[in-house]
Amino acid sequence: TSRNPLRFGIHDEATIAVAFTPSAVAPPGLASLRLDLEPNGKNLLTLRDQSAHRLAIKATATPATARFTLQRNASLKLTAGSLQSGCPGLSLKALPRIFYRGHSTNNPSLAVAIDPCPPPVFRVSHAPLKKKTGLVSVAGQSQRQAIMFILDCSLSMSYGLANRDDPNKRWTTATERLGEVIKGLSTSSTIKPDVGLIAFGHRVGKTGNTINLNNEYLKKKGTPLQPEIAKDPWKDIEILSSFRPLTAAHLAKTLKDIDDLGPYGATPSLAALRIALGEFQKRRSGGIVVLITDGIYTDPDYNRKLAAIKGAMQASPGVSLQAVLFGQTIERLLNDPTVDPTIKVKDRQQALDTLLASGTGHKFHEAPQGAQLATKLAAAIAPRPYFILDRSTTNKMPRTDRQLGDESPRLQPGNYSIGYESVREIPFEIRGGEKHQFKLLRGATLRYEPPPERRHLTLPSGRFATVENGMSLICSESILVPAKDSTHSAVFTLCLVGRGEQDIVSRPREILFDIVPTSESTKPLARQKSRTTRWEIVPDRTTPTWKVTVDNWPQKTEATIQALWKSTPTPHDKNRVRVWTEVKEDGAKVAVPLPGFPRADGPPASVELKGTETLPATARAGSGSRRQLVITLTPSDRSPERASGFHEHFGRLLPELVWENGTIVADLEYSSEFICEPGSERLTVTFTWPAKLEFKPKELRVRIIPWADREKTAVRLTKPLTTRLLDADGRTGRPDDR
Repeated sequence: TSRNPLRFGIHDEATIAVAFTPSAVAPPGLASLRLDLEPNGKNLLTLRDQSAHRLAIKATATPATARFTLQRNASLKLTAGSLQSGCPGLSLKALPRIFYRGHSTNNPSLAVAIDPCPPPVFRVSHAPLKKKTGLVSVAGQSQRQAIMFILDCSLSMSYGLANRDDPNKRWTTATERLGEVIKGLSTSSTIKPDVGLIAFGHRVGKTGNTINLNNEYLKKKGTPLQPEIAKDPWKDIEILSSFRPLTAAHLAKTLKDIDDLGPYGATPSLAALRIALGEFQKRRSGGIVVLITDGIYTDPDYNRKLAAIKGAMQASPGVSLQAVLFGQTIERLLNDPTVDPTIKVKDRQQALDTLLASGTGHKFHEAPQGAQLATKLAAAIAPRPYFILDRSTTNKMPRTDRQLGDESPRLQPGNYSIGYESVREIPFEIRGGEKHQFKLLRGATLRYEPPPERRHLTLPSGRFATVENGMSLICSESILVPAKDSTHSAVFTLCLVGRGEQDIVSRPREILFDIVPTSESTKPLARQKSRTTRWEIVPDRTTPTWKVTVDNWPQKTEATIQALWKSTPTPHDKNRVRVWTEVKEDGAKVAVPLPGFPRADGPPASVELKGTETLPATARAGSGSRRQLVITLTPSDRSPERASGFHEHFGRLLPELVWENGTIVADLEYSSEFICEPGSERLTVTFTWPAKLEFKPKELRVRIIPWADREKTAVRLTKPLTTRLLDADGRTGRPDDR
């Protein structure tokens, strides 16, 4: 008379009732009723009481009933570390037999099918990321691949220094310091640039309306002067040394070129800068232009020339301009009564400042005294740092500089951009644990270094699945490792990469991994095997990476991986928020959408919440140990008949702990346990509360986010990702082992 089939469910005992009704002509007497269990070779079930019942048979045809209480053994209990391999789906039979007056019955149609398996239990635990900050670095050659020095040879370079106590002239100090810098570059172990030299104002001068030629220099060099230059001092620019490595021969030639020069003519600095930038355009590289001058440029039509220089700078974004004003200061220039007022020093200086401010990495230096020139030149040719701008601030953008090859300081979560001099900046985001890597190419291009995991996209044995938005989820490793209880755990390393190699992927705000043996992937949740999943974020990776471990994994079995994530948190409904004190003391109800609800004849689905607060078993009250806040969710409807998808939705309900203002309590360690028993479902979520984090119970809230809301607008794989067979040797699961 019991239900057939008979399910134990969450209980460890079940009862079979057998009714025996004698016919009217049956003689009175005693009968023996027993229950045979088939098959029961492993003693999976036992009878709690006697195996046989004595029944009194009376002539009045009165029915007699016997009840047998069955108990399942330890390997079938919910607390078992490893269930019987047949569960779920294990089926036994119980056949009642009667012995009466020397006769025995054996009617198979009376057999009761028994499902002794407990309901599947799905456990998930997550350890929060300990590294709350991120790092970036920029590799590559120093952008000092080339340095072009421009030396002012105008007549004013023969004047004295701003410090009148220094007997040296500007020219003597400038050429000595420049020579020392170039010699230092030739012996440097860190900076190995190609070096060039340009001079201006050294061959043609002008006194009033008279053009003068530096015949002594021209005779020494023996090079004829072009007619258009001989007539115009502002065209007197000469490339004395083109870009070459600083070999002994090139060093000697450059030093001799400097020694042969002398102060003589005008100051066509802008024309010299334009020629220097043209040399960089020819070689298509980054580098630096160092202008050593003692005054403001005197080029005619300077606005047009400045615009041409700005265009050349944009064409060579890896080139940095360093203007070193020597023997003078801007303030003295602006107030010098001997300077021709038609030159308009203030306007020209402001135009130069605007030019240098049009890109990053350009700088104006002042070295009025001789002792300062060496320091300013060293700063001008020093390797330029890359910089990080914090875009999260509202009114300012704090800047952090680091040398190439060095890691940045720890960056707090937020939005940033990284750049190098006037090279185009690249935006990126830090959410904690990232280690973004960039590379500087030829001093002119900043590139994001593609994650090494991308190689799996081209490997014949690579395991990956495309995503709806064009990204890819890669399983870079899947191995089987032995556990302590002679079972095995499957360990998967999963990472998310963008559509293109240069795409920087930010870690999703919410993500869900569903990893099951392929043989289980098509079964409803209530018929799948119990499993325990642990997942964590892997820090110090250039792409979002997770490590997922699934315990009690069968050998020689493929894995089917589904993933779903969102870049922004799921919006919440304030009607699904309850105060922690209410949940803890009296419990609470929250209406949530679930498959099969609302029914036409009943209220919408609701879940009941009950909270408890405990200390771990190993802790002592008042010892400062971390507390555990436990939330248990059960459906208000206890019907064992569930609509398709009910368990998937209920098991993925997401309780969150939030503050009174709606801000989530971040970085909590948590675990969940979902007992998938139709009619008696129970989802228990345990949050581990940090010992140092204090709170008032009235300020804490419990917020429930339904699966229907989490699933909405989420990104998912276009098809499941399937791994190879996982074997205990730990090798066949690695996609790159071929």
